[in-house]
Amino acid sequence: MKKMISILLTIMLLLVAFSACTGSTPAGNDAPDPTKAASAPEKPEDITLRVSWWGPEARHQATLEVMEMYEKLNSHVKLQGEYGDWNGWYDKLLTQIAGGTAPDVMQVNDRWYYDFTSNKQVVIDMNTLTDYVDLTTFDKNFLDTYCSYNGILLGVPLGVNGTGMLYNKDFFAKYGIPEDTVWTWDNLMEIGIEVHKKDSNAYLLCSDPNEMMTLMRAYIKQKIGTQLIADDYTFNLSKELLTEVFQYTVDLLDNGVAEPFESAVLYTNVSNENPKWIRGELGMQFKYLSLLPRYLESDLNLGIVTLPVMEGLKDTGVLISTGNLMSVYSGTKHVEECAKFINWFVNDKDAILTLGEVRGIPATDFARKTLSEAGKGNTFVSDAVNIALENASNIVENGLSQNQEFEALLIDTFEQVGFKRLTPEEAANFLYDTMIEKLEELKSQN
Repeated sequence: MKKMISILLTIMLLLVAFSACTGSTPAGNDAPDPTKAASAPEKPEDITLRVSWWGPEARHQATLEVMEMYEKLNSHVKLQGEYGDWNGWYDKLLTQIAGGTAPDVMQVNDRWYYDFTSNKQVVIDMNTLTDYVDLTTFDKNFLDTYCSYNGILLGVPLGVNGTGMLYNKDFFAKYGIPEDTVWTWDNLMEIGIEVHKKDSNAYLLCSDPNEMMTLMRAYIKQKIGTQLIADDYTFNLSKELLTEVFQYTVDLLDNGVAEPFESAVLYTNVSNENPKWIRGELGMQFKYLSLLPRYLESDLNLGIVTLPVMEGLKDTGVLISTGNLMSVYSGTKHVEECAKFINWFVNDKDAILTLGEVRGIPATDFARKTLSEAGKGNTFVSDAVNIALENASNIVENGLSQNQEFEALLIDTFEQVGFKRLTPEEAANFLYDTMIEKLEELKSQN
């Protein structure tokens, strides 16, 4: 008996020793090590991201709403919105960039490509952020063609934009203008003259200097069929063509086809607030299609047609673009978080449904289908984009042709002509000589 007890004690001692060596209990469960505290997941750093954009009130409200949604999903991220109207936005952004205080996430315009990549790159190439941004939801050709410059993807597109002529159907009916009119630069003038003869308060065309400049760029493209400024810094507009363009502008104004600049300029970029448009005294106006929702808020009976054309045109001049992109500022300290927010902004279903078409027709099939299935798509805007796509220009404007100094110079010159400060010939000479000098300067810097 004593021998049996001795054997049992020996076995128990061996088990205890084995347990001590292996760190396991006899039952085989891991025992906690009291000398080591359990490691909790590392909490993300609390950060604030500044997000900037411009646009109408509907865009502001929708964007602020999705920002709140994102903050609830990401408690460590605080999003600070900076927003306003288009007027003066580019100059404000340039001041911030120059001072190194630009927002972390920026809505940018496709006309800024050259300015944002020459000398100092302002935004991060989105091609380098594919660990955080799913670019496969976008058509690669669209990204390469309309959202990139010199191989740099400046941002993700927020919509598909185009240009067209918005018209008042009741105005057309009142003055006997068939809605299926195929508009040319000639009959635009002829019909506009007849309208103004019938009613001196009525004008067929509503246009401020800015929109007149953009409309007449289409006229120029139809004439030359190429870039306004070539990649080798050649200015492709002759003095003779510029004189023709400025003379046509003067004729529109002098013949009462277009509303005088004196009154139109008061509603630059907000012509939906122009009392004459609201009263039905203006017949049609050139528009970027992303702006149509603000015009559809009125009680006017509206339609859309493509731009006027000319005989023997070399290109339609109908602009197709992304309009707006969401970009990451190259000076941000939070690149990864910026990219994650942008990815959610453009690819998340709830974000898509909340944003709707406040920035135009979405740029991904998934977003368009999501809105369509929810009954949130705007048929008028979709039809307008389809009309633009059917008549799209074959010219994707290069960065030089979208240089903001060039655009500002063009607008100012159209204004000088419209206010009779320069004759068409004087304006053509001034613009041509100034551009040649400017392009030589740019060429020497690159």
